Amino acid sequence: MTLYQFLKKNFFSILIYAFCNVFANHVIAQTPNTQSVPAPQTYGAWTKICSLPPGTPNVQCEIVQEVRTQERRDITFRVAFQKLPQNQGVLMRVFVPIRVELQSGIRIKIDNENIGRMEYRRCLGNNCVAEALLKENAIQHFLEGKVATYIIFTTPEQGIGALIDLNGLKEAYATLSS
Repeated sequence: MTLYQFLKKNFFSILIYAFCNVFANHVIAQTPNTQSVPAPQTYGAWTKICSLPPGTPNVQCEIVQEVRTQERRDITFRVAFQKLPQNQGVLMRVFVPIRVELQSGIRIKIDNENIGRMEYRRCLGNNCVAEALLKENAIQHFLEGKVATYIIFTTPEQGIGALIDLNGLKEAYATLSS
């Protein structure tokens, strides 16, 4: 049997074999390196939530709490803390509805002591985000406190506060890795 006769007789078998081999190798090469994302955990009033952001190799975790204001039940605050890598500090983010007075920022009190003010960074969709980089001494105020009050302004004169329970924050914070 000559090579021509062999190829003529087995052409479709060879073609199917080659196709399956290439396809199988392509599928194996495309399998992502999946990491296990832990389930959310609750620590007092705080929840630790982890995710694997697209394009990053590592799981990122943050501790969050969502509350509605007492005066206006349609306004919800979401406060999140995330440790930054290499001990650069802690990123605190506060998400509020888009109908806020941006120039006033967010005022923060812990146990009725004025802590400071956060600037809004951006507004996306239905939320505006204020961010602050906290150093170790600043985060201690939150970890040792009982209640934080976050105050937003819907008009330049009208402030609306949300009480954030700090119960469990210290335990949740201890579980975050940097």
